[in-house]
Amino acid sequence: MGKRRAGCDSMGMTVAREARRRAIRVLVVDDSNLIREALGNFVADLPGVEVVGRARDGLEALDLARARAPDVVITDLRMPRVDGFAATRLLKRSARPPAVVLCTTEDDDETRRAAADAGADALLLKRDLGSRVERLIRSLADPTALALNNPCHRARSSSG
Repeated sequence: MGKRRAGCDSMGMTVAREARRRAIRVLVVDDSNLIREALGNFVADLPGVEVVGRARDGLEALDLARARAPDVVITDLRMPRVDGFAATRLLKRSARPPAVVLCTTEDDDETRRAAADAGADALLLKRDLGSRVERLIRSLADPTALALNNPCHRARSSSG
């Protein structure tokens, strides 16, 4: 566990280490004003977490992510202009890719596969937002947490 693996000290790990020393920066994305504001307010009230922006769709999210460098993006799946899948793929190509949580009401294998293929770090059902979002934000900002699509974390956990 104390060994360093080649390539595991990626930019994502550096971002996660920085997040532990300062507030975790979160971008909230949803086309519903009610959900965007409620989730944004809930997250903003969490100790050690800062909401750095709120976007109405994936296109706004990409602009805000470039400008404000969030550690975690919580985004709706179905949105106009640029949906959550496309936004996730584009966010993950950035120089400092944030962790991405896709939120949906759709609980099926096809959605889970598509989220993983897009590079999402987590898929969260909207009905579970209130009970799981804080733990998820903190675990994705923690370099020792297991993220679904982080090969460095998978390699460490499977090497026993």
